[in-house]
Amino acid sequence: MKQQQLDKFRVWFDDYVAGFYGDDEFVNVNIKLKEDHSRRTCKEMLYLAEQLNLSANQRLIQNLQRPQKHEPFSARIKNPPPGKNPRWH
Repeated sequence: MKQQQLDKFRVWFDDYVAGFYGDDEFVNVNIKLKEDHSRRTCKEMLYLAEQLNLSANQRLIQNLQRPQKHEPFSARIKNPPPGKNPRWH
């Protein structure tokens, strides 16, 4: 991934996140926390990839290929463990 592509992604992310802000200050504070976390995660990913001599394309592919650690919530509702209330599992 070239720097120009990375810059375009950052602009897209800024525009995407901006759409979630509104009049509710409580919601805005939490969106800001998530936005800041996402930016720090991106910086760490770039740092780690640089240390491991990975290209940006390799980083993205490896990130996308990671198995999900948790099954989707909808799967837990459909198939709760025996004796568990699906609303609270």
